[in-house]
Amino acid sequence: MIKRAATLGGAGDVINATETLLQKVRPLETAWRAKVGELRVLEEQIGHEAYAEAQAAQQRALAVVTTAVALALASGLVIGWRITRGVKLPIDRAIRVAERIAQGDLGSSVQVDSRDEIGRLLQALSDMQATLRRLVGEIRSTAESIQVASAEVATGNMDLSQRTEQAASNLQRTSS
Repeated sequence: MIKRAATLGGAGDVINATETLLQKVRPLETAWRAKVGELRVLEEQIGHEAYAEAQAAQQRALAVVTTAVALALASGLVIGWRITRGVKLPIDRAIRVAERIAQGDLGSSVQVDSRDEIGRLLQALSDMQATLRRLVGEIRSTAESIQVASAEVATGNMDLSQRTEQAASNLQRTSS
C-alpha cells in the first residue's frame, strides 16, 4: 500500500496517494502498532517471568552451595577430629610406655597396632624395653656370680688364714 501511494504520489496523483495512505495504510499501521504494543507488553511480561525464574534459580543455587559448604565444613571437622584422635592416642600410649620405662618398670607390655610411624615408635620402645630387661638380667647374673666368687674368695682366705696360723703355731712348737 505504501508503494502504491508512493507510485501515485510520484505520478502526480497526490489526492489518491493521500487517500490511500489515510484510508488503507493508516488502519493497517494502527493495527500493526497495536500488535507491536501487545508484543512489547508480552515481551516485558516474559522478561519479568524470566527475571523471577532467574532469581528463584539463584536462590536455589545459593541454598545448594550453602548446604554443600556446611556439609564440607562438618565433614572437615569430623575428619580433622578423627585424624587428631588417631594420632594423639597412640602418641599418648608411647609417652606412657616411655614414662614407665623411665621409672624402671621393664615388665609392662607394649601393644603395637599399626605399621605407621607411631607403630614403629611403639615397636622401638618395645625393643628398647626388651633390651633393657635382658641387660638388667645379665647384670644381675654377673652380680650374683661376683657375689659367689667373693664368698668363695672369703672362704679361701679364712681357710688360708687358719692354715697359716696353724703353720705358724707348728713352726713355733718346732722351734721351741
